[in-house]
Amino acid sequence: MAAVFLDNRPGHRKQTLGVLDSLAQFTDLQTIEISVPHLTIPGEAGKWIKYFLQPGCSTDLSLCDFIIGTGSRTHVPMLGCKKKYHIPAITCMAPTPLLRRRFDLCFVPRHDAVPAADNIFYTDGPPNLSRAKGRHDPGQGLILIGGRDEKSHSWNDAGIMDSVAFIVQRQHNLRWTISSSPRTPEETDSGLAKLAAEYDNVHFIRFSDTGPGWIEKEYDKNMTVWVTGDSISMIYEALSSGCRVGILPVAWKRQNNKFQRSVDDLSKRGKVVSFAAWKEENAAWILSEPLDEARRCAREILKRWWPNRLQ
Repeated sequence: MAAVFLDNRPGHRKQTLGVLDSLAQFTDLQTIEISVPHLTIPGEAGKWIKYFLQPGCSTDLSLCDFIIGTGSRTHVPMLGCKKKYHIPAITCMAPTPLLRRRFDLCFVPRHDAVPAADNIFYTDGPPNLSRAKGRHDPGQGLILIGGRDEKSHSWNDAGIMDSVAFIVQRQHNLRWTISSSPRTPEETDSGLAKLAAEYDNVHFIRFSDTGPGWIEKEYDKNMTVWVTGDSISMIYEALSSGCRVGILPVAWKRQNNKFQRSVDDLSKRGKVVSFAAWKEENAAWILSEPLDEARRCAREILKRWWPNRLQ
C-alpha cells in the first residue's frame, strides 16, 4: 500500500500517478491519498518547526509500505510521516538541498543538474501518465501553446501567431487542433481563435474548455505535435505518447537555463525538431522510441525494495 501526498497541482499529480499506474502493472497496489493544503507563510514556517522539533503524521499509515508525492509543499509532511512509520519516502522532483538527503529516492529530470547521489535517479523529463498506444492518425496534428512566465522568458505574441500560421499553411493537408494553457494570455487565446476561424482544417479549444484527461487523448490521436519550448512537461508527455514532436521557440531571459538545455539535448538526440530547422530546411521528422520514464521509475522502486516483484 502507498501513501500518496497530493498538493492539487495537476502537473505534480500526473507525475505521481504516472509512477503509481506503472507500478500497478507489476504488483497489486492500493493507495491512500492525502491532500496537502496551501498554507500561509506563518503556516509553512510552523510546519517546518514541527517537523524538526516534533515530527509526526496526522494520518494512520501503519499499513503503508512507502510514501510518494510531488511538489515542495508535500515534502515536509511526507518526511514527518516517514519518521513516524519508518517507511521509504519517494518524490518525483529534486527537493531543497536541506531535505534532499532525507528522502530515500528522488526521481529527478536530468536537466535539473542535481549532483549524483545514492538516492537520486535521473529521468528524461518528469514521469507522466502518457503511454504510446499506437493509435496516431498521420492526418491529424496538435499545437500546444504555453504562456507568460516573467521569471523565465519574454512572451512574443506576434511571433507565436506567425509560427502557428506558418505551420498550418505549410501542412494544410493535416487537420489541426490548437490549444492553450493556464498561462496563455487572453490576447493570445483570442488571436488563436481568430486564426482558427480562417481555416476549415483548424480547430481551437481554450484550456478552460478542456477537461481532465483531454490532453492525453489528444496525444493518442495526433501523430504530429508542436509545443512551445516553455511547456516542458507537455514536450515529454508527447514524446511518451510516441508522437513526433516539434518545438516552437520562446525568448529565454537567461540562456542555458534548464529548460533550454533539456530541449537542446532532445534535439541533439534526434527526439524533437526545432521550428527553425523545420522552417528553413524542412527537417525530416524522426519517430524515435517513445519515452516511458514512469515505468523506469516504477522498476527502480521495486528493484530497491521489492525485487522479487520484477520477476
